[in-house]
Amino acid sequence: MRTAPAKRAYDAAYKAAHREEIAAYDAAYAAAHREERRASDARYCAAHREEKRARDRAYAAAHREERAASMATYREANREAIREQNAKDFAEFTEWLQTLRTNNGCEDCGTHDGRLVHHHPNPATKRYSVSAMCGCSLDTLEDELEKCVVSCRSCHKHQHDALRDVAR
Repeated sequence: MRTAPAKRAYDAAYKAAHREEIAAYDAAYAAAHREERRASDARYCAAHREEKRARDRAYAAAHREERAASMATYREANREAIREQNAKDFAEFTEWLQTLRTNNGCEDCGTHDGRLVHHHPNPATKRYSVSAMCGCSLDTLEDELEKCVVSCRSCHKHQHDALRDVAR
């Protein structure tokens, strides 16, 4: 029988000599059991979701200043790239909104041309200005769009004039 140090030396030598063969076996095994592993991981995550959230919250609280400093350093080093990306994202969002408005057309006069806007008929339900929701989640954007109607500039002006007259 080998001693523990001799066994470790033998195992290391064997693994070094058969490295490619072992890697191929490991890859084949992982591929053959991929779905089983995913299902097992999903069950584990579901069973320990709250535990993980608590751990994540505790870590975030303990490292808040460190993370803030890291983000500030990143933003400072990448200021121009961030500004360019934000401008690009906003331009794409604005174009998408205008396409959405053009496809729907003005609810009052039916026009699909010109500058169309999203109007909140009931100002009490308005949480956000739709044109400023570039960074919001799709769910939040959809909730706000459901409260709106599409109007051309002329009809939008008349709608606001009517709202002002009612308020007086």
